[in-house]
Amino acid sequence: MSTKTEQTLANMMVTSTGVAMCDSGGRSDRGWQIAQREVEKSGLSAVDHFLAQPTVDTSWYPYVSTFHYLRDRLEVVADGSPVSAMWAEHADDHLVGLWAFAEQMDSERGVLNTYNWENSLSDEFVFAQFHYEGKDYAVLSIHRGADIRSGYSDPELFEISLYNADVFAADMDVEIYIDWDNGESSASYTYGEWYTEDEVSAEAQKMMDLLDDDQDPDVWRPAATVLGVAVTFEMMQSC
Repeated sequence: MSTKTEQTLANMMVTSTGVAMCDSGGRSDRGWQIAQREVEKSGLSAVDHFLAQPTVDTSWYPYVSTFHYLRDRLEVVADGSPVSAMWAEHADDHLVGLWAFAEQMDSERGVLNTYNWENSLSDEFVFAQFHYEGKDYAVLSIHRGADIRSGYSDPELFEISLYNADVFAADMDVEIYIDWDNGESSASYTYGEWYTEDEVSAEAQKMMDLLDDDQDPDVWRPAATVLGVAVTFEMMQSC
């Protein structure tokens, strides 16, 4: 059975954000429209459709599903809590409300858009993070339009479930690495931030070139992380 958090995130992914004059989605190429078509094609509910998707997709270049990324880091805040009541005063004002709420809660980082730095998410989101009565929260809106300037879902309030809330929305790079440990000595080689098929494949090959012919392959561990999610070397080679 799906959780309230999963249901909330799935709804954010498929709910129409309208057709804005400044977007480039044509008639049917906005994020919410594409998601609706994919859900209908799958024959599943929206939440089951997104749960069935891979956490990491390497069909083009390695990226992490925003649905899974947020699902693994957030829990929707239940109605009736003090912080939920404060958010309710701003919730109907969409991104303006998100901004006002961030100021009210004295968000140290302010309102941020993941589009403004390199990351490997499938979809961008706008968020504000804050600390209240011993807990860490994020109010966020997922981009579901075409052009980044418009098409954001209604914001929702979540509690950050990570042990260290400071890393939320900070671990957004692709890293390919290889570790070697034969019991006597060890070495580690790390490459980061590739976003094209050729670049990922070239760097993966460089890792294999580091191997000596007489080296026991079992002591080498070619692997990768995409936003902290482990990826097999075979998945990297498939890019």
